[in-house]
Amino acid sequence: MVIHFFLVAFTYYKITFVRGLKSYVIEFANSYDDAVKNVFEDGDLYPISLNDSELIDKLRHDLVNFYIEVIA
Repeated sequence: MVIHFFLVAFTYYKITFVRGLKSYVIEFANSYDDAVKNVFEDGDLYPISLNDSELIDKLRHDLVNFYIEVIA
């Protein structure tokens, strides 16, 4: 099994789609071991009820301002 995640400031993140919530979710793990074991905590939700432009803009905004900026 291959798990794709990215590392920012010692926290591992992945973006998945949760069918039951009809939303994308940014999930996070505080260690490499948890990330490899797929033990992630739920973070922010991005519902597909938003139109494509709104969804991408909100996701981009949050990634840049709340996740990636942490290391700047």
